[in-house]
Amino acid sequence: MKNLIVGMVGTLLIASQAVALPLTKVANPWRENKVGEPGLFTILDELYGWNNLQRIHDDADNVWWNPTGHVKATAKYAGYDGELWYEGDSTKLLLGIKQGTPPGGDFKANDWIVNACDWGADGWVDLPKASGEHFTWRLTANRGTRTYFSTEWENESDYDHMVTFKIIGKEGATDNTIGNYVIAWEDFLGLGDKDYQDFVFEVASVAPVPETSSALLWLSVAAAFGVGCWFRRKRELIR
Repeated sequence: MKNLIVGMVGTLLIASQAVALPLTKVANPWRENKVGEPGLFTILDELYGWNNLQRIHDDADNVWWNPTGHVKATAKYAGYDGELWYEGDSTKLLLGIKQGTPPGGDFKANDWIVNACDWGADGWVDLPKASGEHFTWRLTANRGTRTYFSTEWENESDYDHMVTFKIIGKEGATDNTIGNYVIAWEDFLGLGDKDYQDFVFEVASVAPVPETSSALLWLSVAAAFGVGCWFRRKRELIR
């Protein structure tokens, strides 16, 4: 039994490390050399501290899981309006971002305002109450003439218009909420200038599906391995 416990603990430790592997591979880069406005690195470093963020692989942020999610806008460097939508069992307009001055400050961005029917004093908007539901994000821009999805296969030429980061630390940014995510969008057809800082949002109490499913997969493998070890040990004792 002692060997079984040690084996299962060791396997679980290996599995816990393996869960992160699909999420930390080098992903497609963005263009940082902006003229007249900050690039994505500069924006995220100012808002969250660059070393407090972990890049999520582009293949791992298409579909998300919603326990009790929330979202807020944190930056906008687009010269026109945009809307962030929730696409699941239900469809909901989460945030409508327009030119003007946002409530409570400029959110480290150029002039814009945020309209939402359930806009809270702290800037957060609730996702639909759908515990355990899988969903995707949708961005519409330029008065609705451009539409992009977090599921890249729904975009023209399968282009990926969204990059994702996980908040993993608070160094120099005590307001960070560890475990939240940041999703940043490129709103030009064909990926345009590839700056991915046209619309930036922070999301809470949600997770990319691969992170959840990978954890469950590896824990299942660990459990199966442990049970196998137990039966093998039992057969040896019987002999």
